[in-house]
Amino acid sequence: MSFSVQISQDLKKIPVFLNAMRTGALQKAVRRSLNRALAGLRTRANQAVRQERKLKAGEINRDYFRVNKAKGNSIESLEAGLAISGKPVSLIRFARGSKDPRPQKGIAIRKRKPLRVEVKPGRQRILKKAFIARTPAQQMFVRAGTKSLPIIKKQVPSLATHFRKETFRSPLERFAGERYVKEFAQNFAF
Repeated sequence: MSFSVQISQDLKKIPVFLNAMRTGALQKAVRRSLNRALAGLRTRANQAVRQERKLKAGEINRDYFRVNKAKGNSIESLEAGLAISGKPVSLIRFARGSKDPRPQKGIAIRKRKPLRVEVKPGRQRILKKAFIARTPAQQMFVRAGTKSLPIIKKQVPSLATHFRKETFRSPLERFAGERYVKEFAQNFAF
């Protein structure tokens, strides 16, 4: 799922003295302003997500945010956006302590060390019957019954669920609009 913040200005109401300028310079100023406002939006969105989820900033930018820089042939068709991944977040990213599979063969399940996770900052939970499996990409599983099978892969909802909330999204949209106006004023001066 992707969300976009649209920033628009009525460029036809810009004073007449702009007609003397090359449209290329104006287009360049608008493109730069959009890209810089988008970079600031990504940083602010990253900070907002880290208040809700215990993730590293680099992981969020690398795995869950995609920046679509300003593209277009004319000023009216310039588009830029921040896409947020809709894939669920594996619980292994929230594990506290070692993320390596522990050698537990031969140890009774009741005596095994439980796994701790911290999904929200400051709140640790203990997961009983959970373990980290030896797979190419290490994952966290929980035993569903009293026997060894079935097992269930543990995940938390995607980061896009936060952006569906108006209380989470509206401050970011407001920030993007204000940042664009500020950046455009700076870039247009040059």
